[in-house]
Amino acid sequence: MAVAAYDPVSDVVSARCHAGQGHEVLDSHEFVLAEMPSLSLLASGRQPRVIHDLPQGQAATPHMLAMRAAGLRSSLTMPLLECDELRGFLFLNARVSHFFNEARLLRLEPFMATLPGLILREMIREFEGLTLASSRV
Repeated sequence: MAVAAYDPVSDVVSARCHAGQGHEVLDSHEFVLAEMPSLSLLASGRQPRVIHDLPQGQAATPHMLAMRAAGLRSSLTMPLLECDELRGFLFLNARVSHFFNEARLLRLEPFMATLPGLILREMIREFEGLTLASSRV
């Protein structure tokens, strides 16, 4: 699982935290959202995106190649929305292709409904803490 935050001013999405084995490229990955058409499309909707088998070769983005290098084969991505505004993305990844099949998605549904809200609340607390700390300087 990984979380990336979105900065609407710069249009940059940046890795914030992850659980599981890290990877040097994925741990510090940043990209301009406008340069990632599939994530841009995902950002405008509320539905998760499933990639059953991460592409290789020319069909893959550098990020997807890094995911494959880290041993990942499939991915479930959800936009983190607050009042219909994009705040980031939640990535659930698996080392097995086609991991996020219909049966697993049904079992994950309660978590997919709850996790984004919990993550957003923590992101807001972190931002408020940073804002409060910078106002004391």
